[in-house]
Amino acid sequence: MLTKYCKQCKKEYETYHKDGKFCGRVCYHKSTVGKRSHNYSKIEIICLYCSKKVLKSPALIKSKNQYCSKVCCDNDKSGVNKGGKSKRLCDECKQEYTYLTYRKNESRFCSHKCYGVFYKGITKQPWNYKGGISKLKGYDSYIQRRRESRKTSNGGKHSFEEWFALKQKYNFMCLCCKKYEPQIVLTEDHIIPVSKGGNDNIDNIQPLCGSCNSRKYVSDINYIKLYEYAK
Repeated sequence: MLTKYCKQCKKEYETYHKDGKFCGRVCYHKSTVGKRSHNYSKIEIICLYCSKKVLKSPALIKSKNQYCSKVCCDNDKSGVNKGGKSKRLCDECKQEYTYLTYRKNESRFCSHKCYGVFYKGITKQPWNYKGGISKLKGYDSYIQRRRESRKTSNGGKHSFEEWFALKQKYNFMCLCCKKYEPQIVLTEDHIIPVSKGGNDNIDNIQPLCGSCNSRKYVSDINYIKLYEYAK
């Protein structure tokens, strides 16, 4: 046990530490008042909201800490103060509108409607877009008539009895997904598509369900040959 004198209160005290200088924590804090490093490094700033001068540490001086208090910070960012809102022209309708100052790099439109109209005009349309003509009245019947005329010009025909016999030959099964009626509905699929010059003879027809027929689209896959080869 060592006997020493406190550097702050000058009283005698006992300690086990050779480097001890103070009798207790109270004396230590009293000795450091006005001498701590962060007190010397504070910088004077002006609040962005109330223009009040305050001292702040350089480590705390950032864009979000340029205020004297949290109240001033919240009021400024919510647009409560006289400098929190500004005016500019909308990029779409060219009318003047009010926006929050702190969102000056984000705000370009006066409303969601102008935003949608602006970007709809510059957005690229999908590859199969046809100018919205599919929404016109009678478009579906026009497509059906065009398909029938192509079938007529390509030649060939078959009867309902031939189509029923073809389905019966394969046990009313879709040759692609191997599902049976009545679980699915079989449709007439042209092995060589009509759009590629395929005729309407029964030897150019294969039974496929609606989803497989749509998925095949304009390809010329012969599922009859594949089925016979797999047997």
